[in-house]
Amino acid sequence: MNDVILATAGYDHSIKFWDAFSGACRKSINYPESQINKLAITADKKYLGVAAHNVVKVYDILSHENEVSFEGHTGNITSLGFQKENKWFFTSSEDSTLKIFDFRASGYMRNLSNNGIMVNSAVLNPNQVEVIFGDQSGRIKIWDLTMNTTRDLFEDQEEIGIRSLCIANNSSKLVAGNSAGICYIWNSNNGEDFQPQQELEAHRDQYILKCQMNKDRTLLATCSSDRSCKIWKLNEVEDEFEEYQELAGHGGWVWDCDFTSDSVYCITASTDTCVRIWKIDKADVRKTLVGHQKGITCMAFSDTQVKQLVAQQTNNMIPR
Repeated sequence: MNDVILATAGYDHSIKFWDAFSGACRKSINYPESQINKLAITADKKYLGVAAHNVVKVYDILSHENEVSFEGHTGNITSLGFQKENKWFFTSSEDSTLKIFDFRASGYMRNLSNNGIMVNSAVLNPNQVEVIFGDQSGRIKIWDLTMNTTRDLFEDQEEIGIRSLCIANNSSKLVAGNSAGICYIWNSNNGEDFQPQQELEAHRDQYILKCQMNKDRTLLATCSSDRSCKIWKLNEVEDEFEEYQELAGHGGWVWDCDFTSDSVYCITASTDTCVRIWKIDKADVRKTLVGHQKGITCMAFSDTQVKQLVAQQTNNMIPR
């Protein structure tokens, strides 16, 4: 199995797997049905989830074969993520619903309606029993999968849509980016109760398209419609993020990003059709990956050793 997996997709109806070291495209898979909105890699690095218009397809990463497809949404899927033992996965959609799909069977096992309001982003709490989601009206809610109830976390008085959510791998921080370039940051001592910590003007009057924290939660990346990705460093004394670097050079909106596990590099994907690998401390491009014919809207990256994850797994199941 490859230790490093980098996959990208977007408007050109293809999924590409890359050698991140050489910049070469290892494999390209045709996806004629629609554009692709989100990609996600399972924790064991065996499968790639592909969320398109209203269908999720799961591919075997080694064989690149489509293993199974999941239907149920009626609008663009906006988020996709796997439970860490691959027992189920969640989705959110512009059709104003969130769904939980059983990874081992077709059809969804849970459905949550957001009362007609598009859901733009959702993340799985590392506790594996809560899905946190943000919608077009500027609200953030928490879906408790055990109780099958929701509770409100945040409501934007100006109803500015939430575009992206990310959560720290130990649930200690939650970040939300909106359509006006603002990041809201919460802290949690127990991984469930989130308290407001910081409001960050990251990209003034621009969409924040992706928020992403690094592994040790000391860096935050924000991707934007202003064609940049900014890196924010945690001031541990103040417990607030401060601007550290601006990764500028893409010729289109920057839709997605991720950090390498050592936090030395940041990878960005843009509608300029390119993927760029940046050395963070120098804010310079070390490699540009070219091969897509149209804009890239999503990527999935993993350089984590599977054996490091196995010891962390717990037996989390949601009741039917």
